[in-house]
Amino acid sequence: PTTSPNPQTAVNPTLQPTTNPTTDPTTDWKTYTNNEYNFTIKYPPDAKVSINQPESNDEMLLVVFDSPNAIFDHLFKSGGYSFQISMQTKKNFNTLDEYLSFQMEHNMYEEVLPKTYNNVNGYLFKNDKGYPGLNFIFRGFVAKNDDLYYTINYYTDDSVDMFDQILSTFKFTN
Repeated sequence: PTTSPNPQTAVNPTLQPTTNPTTDPTTDWKTYTNNEYNFTIKYPPDAKVSINQPESNDEMLLVVFDSPNAIFDHLFKSGGYSFQISMQTKKNFNTLDEYLSFQMEHNMYEEVLPKTYNNVNGYLFKNDKGYPGLNFIFRGFVAKNDDLYYTINYYTDDSVDMFDQILSTFKFTN
């Protein structure tokens, strides 16, 4: 008996969708590290950094990052931004919720949401209307680490996308 060869089935390769890796917009940013207050954050390379030791007993440190388009105190040329990080001691607050309540009493927030950035839990707050007479968008984030309360405020007249990028790099170092 003769055996007929098995017909070969043509194999069509399946095409896998290609994915473009997402580029990290913070790759070329500089890093600010503060070992005394145990945090690190990245910031755009064109930002001017200034560090102040406030005279107030409850505010420990204020680090300000201003874009070249930040003119002065939350007023901007188009596309300008300013963000600042401040720390306060526990002596006035027992919980992060108490600290958030204090912040809400002294600022004009439209919305407050629990939020986690880079494994740091806290609260995000928003004000897209700015303050009366001033044209800017405001975002903030409060978090607690050990006995310190951290506030990161962001002001711009443009997009708030950079705020999320900045916070995606913020972390505690202890």
